[in-house]
Amino acid sequence: MRHTTLGAIAFAPVLIPLAVVACSSTTDDGTQGDPSSPAAATPADPSDPSSPNNPNAKQSPETTDEGCGGLHAPPCATDKHCMVGKDCASLSCQEGQCVAATPTDGIKNADETDVDCGGAVAPKCVDGKLCTGGADCTSVSCKSGTCAPAAPDDGVQNGDETDVDCGGALATTPRCADTKKCLDGADCTSLVCAGGTCQKPTGTDHVKNGDESDIDCGGTTTGAPKCAVDASCNVHADCASDGCGYTKKCVQGRSCTAHLGGDTCGKGEVGDPAAEHVSCCQQAPLSGTTVKLDRFTVTAGRMRAFIERQSGDVKSFVATLPAAKWSASWNGLVPGSIDEANAMLGPYWTNAPNDTDPSTESKRSCSSGSFGGHTYWTPGDDKQDFTQDELDPKGLNCVGWHLMTAFCAWEGGRLPSLAELKNAYMNGTNSGYPWSFHDATSYNASAADPRLNHQFSYGSPDKPTRRFNGTVPWDITWYVSPPGRFPLGWNKNNIEIAGNLLQWINNGEYMIELNFSWERHGGGATSSNWKTSTAPEAPNGYYAIGARCAFD
Repeated sequence: MRHTTLGAIAFAPVLIPLAVVACSSTTDDGTQGDPSSPAAATPADPSDPSSPNNPNAKQSPETTDEGCGGLHAPPCATDKHCMVGKDCASLSCQEGQCVAATPTDGIKNADETDVDCGGAVAPKCVDGKLCTGGADCTSVSCKSGTCAPAAPDDGVQNGDETDVDCGGALATTPRCADTKKCLDGADCTSLVCAGGTCQKPTGTDHVKNGDESDIDCGGTTTGAPKCAVDASCNVHADCASDGCGYTKKCVQGRSCTAHLGGDTCGKGEVGDPAAEHVSCCQQAPLSGTTVKLDRFTVTAGRMRAFIERQSGDVKSFVATLPAAKWSASWNGLVPGSIDEANAMLGPYWTNAPNDTDPSTESKRSCSSGSFGGHTYWTPGDDKQDFTQDELDPKGLNCVGWHLMTAFCAWEGGRLPSLAELKNAYMNGTNSGYPWSFHDATSYNASAADPRLNHQFSYGSPDKPTRRFNGTVPWDITWYVSPPGRFPLGWNKNNIEIAGNLLQWINNGEYMIELNFSWERHGGGATSSNWKTSTAPEAPNGYYAIGARCAFD
């Protein structure tokens, strides 16, 4: 037999991946464990430089399994062989084998938007992580591909918000509007949450909401009534009295909104820490009647509040009054401007339409020189010794009957009658003096007495700039007291009815009641016609005449 010699044959090298033999392992209890089970396979830490799943791990130029893996082939599916994570579609190579992506493998894989977060399976991502939409983020807010912190203007309900961009505890998040979701009233602009929904404000929901100025009162949008005295207010219209005071509380009368002359009546002087002051608009009942009377005569400050509220135009106000309360023939005797008001309440008022001699001043003893003076401070050439702040608390003098009639109508009342003042003066019975119900001590009408301002028994404030003619003060407003300073003379209903100023009454035009004044005028609650019997040439005010109002 002939033998043939074979020539050299060249074989192309083929890289055949070595099959990884899964060896059994022994568990802590000595039993054989499955190395492919989750308990046996510990995910490789991708932050470890030596880990196959480290992003910087180098891929082989060759495939790691049939048609996949390596630098140039597609990544391998689960259970295929691998050398590094990038060989796998899951980017996770554990012990040479591609494993399924999990939300705890430390790798951004599957549909995750950042490492182990985002997508349909992994937890939502915290702020600062990558995202494709709000659903990927714990904040539900994805801005420019990054999870953003919850914000009150991000257009989604997040954080502790109870509805979109409202509710919750953060001060920067606004309260929710009506009909939005809520957990409690604090989530709502209305402060009322019922059935998980913010409710519309009402005037009966027991909270201050809407445009109310206090709980279930004031404002115009909730149907709430006007507010009682001492309730909070924003404007006069919030108050049943139509008077919102300087402390933003409703006051007892619409003319008692300022401090000086508004709440400075009673015992003690302004600034005295021991003073016991009350509202100058307080009223008290007349014994045996349904009528109430101002406890005190009207202050200069109360008249100022009236003039300022009307911008001086009292004429427009009286034009609204019914004929039973006002005669159109009186219109010329009330002001139409601030300047006219200053003239009527100041020292003179010449050319008054009711003056029998237009060349005279139509007022008596109201100039602050030569033993005269008016408590309503006016600007200009009138040389008063006292400032507006010093005068506003005092009883108003030098005011005309018609202006006081208009004032009381504006306050919701009227001038009292002689009978009503006599009732208060005599405590509804036959008391000799207002104070007789508790002090029967005789009264000497020709001497000063601490029970009332009479016979020059009051003087304030002392100041070195006061002018004198010898020992006589030029500005007599020093003698006019703020109402309420003589509590020993109050009647049994605490009305200061006697002393300080004579008073206009409604028994007829120019009628006054005589009940003692700071000067020497007598008492007894009798009446007189000021214009016809006392001062026909000066009908529009006197330094010892004031007034108070009565209320039916």
